[in-house]
Amino acid sequence: MSATLIAPPFPVNDSDGRPIIGLEAENLYAFGHLIRSTEQLLLDQFSRGLVSGTTHTCIGQELCAMSVVRALNHPRDVVLSNHRNHGHFLTYSGDVLGLVTEIMGRQAGVCGGRGGSQHLAYRHFHSNGVQGGMTGIGVGMAFSLKRSGNRAVVAAMIGDGTLGEGMLYETLNLAAIWQLPMLFVVENNGIAQTTYTKDTIGGGIEARGRAFGLHTWRLSDDAADFCARVADIVADVRERQQPGFLVIDTRRLGPHSKGDDLRDAAEKAAISERDPLAKLGMSLPEPVRTAIEQRNQTYLDSIEEAANASPEAREETPPEDIFAHATRTPAVSYPQPKDGENVRQAINGALRHLLDSDQRILLLGEDLHDPYGGAFKVTAGLSTAFPGRVVST
Repeated sequence: MSATLIAPPFPVNDSDGRPIIGLEAENLYAFGHLIRSTEQLLLDQFSRGLVSGTTHTCIGQELCAMSVVRALNHPRDVVLSNHRNHGHFLTYSGDVLGLVTEIMGRQAGVCGGRGGSQHLAYRHFHSNGVQGGMTGIGVGMAFSLKRSGNRAVVAAMIGDGTLGEGMLYETLNLAAIWQLPMLFVVENNGIAQTTYTKDTIGGGIEARGRAFGLHTWRLSDDAADFCARVADIVADVRERQQPGFLVIDTRRLGPHSKGDDLRDAAEKAAISERDPLAKLGMSLPEPVRTAIEQRNQTYLDSIEEAANASPEAREETPPEDIFAHATRTPAVSYPQPKDGENVRQAINGALRHLLDSDQRILLLGEDLHDPYGGAFKVTAGLSTAFPGRVVST
């Protein structure tokens, strides 16, 4: 790339490069405005034919997107996001160029241009476009973090439309049973693509968290102390090392994707009038607000230049980086079946060997525990030999 980037307009944590976003109005507005301006740049790139496919912006929901992620300050904290992920990703990473070029399908993208808008992976940040798809993975990650005892937490972001997915309720149940350090965050913007969720959700949203015994909160992102209260909730989940369920009332200014906004003019005007980021900006002295916006725009001008200069993502040979971990992990040598062993006994022996050879390995399934040992006795004796690592689900 021939273009030169200027320094980002925000301080970063020296240990991991994450943005440091204070609770002062000036700091919150500065980063929220950067998120909004970045997404507006992406939409402009799309109009110029430089972005293929689709993209889902969080314009109008910037403070909602920032609130939880900015409060996650442990290096092992995990952020699991969804299709509307840009605000979460930027708050976690500060990698504006990596996001813009990823969505443009360029080599400088955070995933080399392969993941696009919905599928990002960066340190302990992962997003996926499948409704509720990351929640099950999150429970596994939280289970592992709890076993490690390092007091990190998992935050899983979903929209109110995901409340119709069965996977979510399975994961709420497991998080509650296993008392995992996991915060489920429902970004409740009242609409799932073009369908109002008031027409699809029976009962209360918070009641879904309470039904599983989770600590439950409901906040609105236009409240004056919103980000400070969210930070307290994140700290509470970390201190308790127990699951929580946070509902954030928010509204998106733009369409679900790009051209699918069927809301009438009056509703969109009301959402624009509510806009918490705009109100936060107006609370600042005009010279301060203007300086923030000019600083962000100058930075994004350099981002645009660098992104356009980045070559398109192409693979001359099939990528092998997904196998990198496998090549670092020693191959497991399984014991040979003993004479006279049947299939059940051979499988039991192989499972025992795995559990004995690597303390990180867990075995999960239905009714695995002793004295039952599974419907076909394949796991007989294992929960006794490896307490806490053979788990009946």
